[in-house]
Amino acid sequence: MQGLLWLFVLFVPFALAHNLVMLVLFGPGGMLPAYETVFAPDPSQLIEFAPWFAWSSALVIAVLFPLTNAPAEELVYRGHAQGKLFAAGRPAWLALGLPALAFGLQHVLLAPSVAGMAVYGFAFLTWGLGAGLIYRWQGRLMPVIVAHFITNFMTSIAPLIILLADPF
Repeated sequence: MQGLLWLFVLFVPFALAHNLVMLVLFGPGGMLPAYETVFAPDPSQLIEFAPWFAWSSALVIAVLFPLTNAPAEELVYRGHAQGKLFAAGRPAWLALGLPALAFGLQHVLLAPSVAGMAVYGFAFLTWGLGAGLIYRWQGRLMPVIVAHFITNFMTSIAPLIILLADPF
């Protein structure tokens, strides 16, 4: 149950960071129209796959990605890196900030544009700081893993929804 609570606690600053960077980059008037160009590639750049490949890939991603990614990332960034930095007596800003920064930088590779990289970098840095604080306060990694799992599940189910909306 705590994982679901922490999902909402982490999502609010993540969404605020996401929108703040979009606002800074494109201003109040250009922010909303820019979402399409920042996060959706030019259709002429898309690769067409055989329907069987699209379906099987979407199913594998929807099932395996949340089960493996959430525990792996939280164990590495919060459990190992943050834990070792605190154990080594590093200041809290470094022990929380360095793994969060690495987490943010890792996720810029998911963005299809430079502006998307800025948005993802800052938003995932914010998520990493929030998850690090939760782990530090609770001393338990499982609630953060559950929140991360739910987030990954919701995003990994998107390929299946897209395929169902346009099955061939």
